[in-house]
Amino acid sequence: MAMTQKERMLAGELYVADDPELVADAARAAGWLDRYNRASTATVIAKKACPPERCVTTIGAGDASVLPWPSPIQQTRAQ
Repeated sequence: MAMTQKERMLAGELYVADDPELVADAARAAGWLDRYNRASTATVIAKKACPPERCVTTIGAGDASVLPWPSPIQQTRAQ
């Protein structure tokens, strides 16, 4: 039985990169990467937009602490 292009690729053999299965895999991977990058950017933007008195994180059952704002790195750069 002949190997698919993906099987050839995974085996380290020569393969045709524009095979429809490999193109679909690459498109799916690009979609996941795009969603990951937008999610991490949204998290950074949300953290920057959060005022100190509202930046609260839950640590355990009933416990909470205020996140340091600005961060120690930002404080060092400002001085």
